[in-house]
Amino acid sequence: MEWRLDDGLVQSGPAGSVVPIAGDGAHTLRTRAVDVAGNASLWRDHTIRVDTVTPVDDTAAPAGWQTAPLGVSVRGSDEHSGMGTVRWQLDDGAVQSGSSPTVVTVSADGEHTLRTRVRDVAGHETGWKTHTIRIDTTAPANTTPAAPGAWRNGDYAVLVSGGDDGSGLADVQW
Repeated sequence: MEWRLDDGLVQSGPAGSVVPIAGDGAHTLRTRAVDVAGNASLWRDHTIRVDTVTPVDDTAAPAGWQTAPLGVSVRGSDEHSGMGTVRWQLDDGAVQSGSSPTVVTVSADGEHTLRTRVRDVAGHETGWKTHTIRIDTTAPANTTPAAPGAWRNGDYAVLVSGGDDGSGLADVQW
């Protein structure tokens, strides 16, 4: 048997020889058989793809409170075999999967947990990555009491106040 790996030198050995193929990426192994009389078969090309690296979960979500539903792009990247699938779980819901990228929309008010995980074509998978998403689409309440209708004969103080059941009250303005 004769073989040539990538652009290396032609090597030979008995039938059943093992050709080690190392290094991530696509490799070309050319082989041919030679008999005792010196007759040779045609060269045959074999493409061998090696991917030993775990992909990267590139999913990102903003840290602060959002005032509208938020679409989070669940995505990954992989230098060698490419992205296979992405998986996600919103709050305690069912784990779902799709292709990369997939947009997951978080719309309900409150604090949510989005867990993501990506898998490459070679089968390498990341661990779960956790994102906290905060949605508050409701305006705060102005709870400042109504001013009395009668005239005062001296200075008067008004206690301005408000409330918010979502993200909390940041400040009051007057």
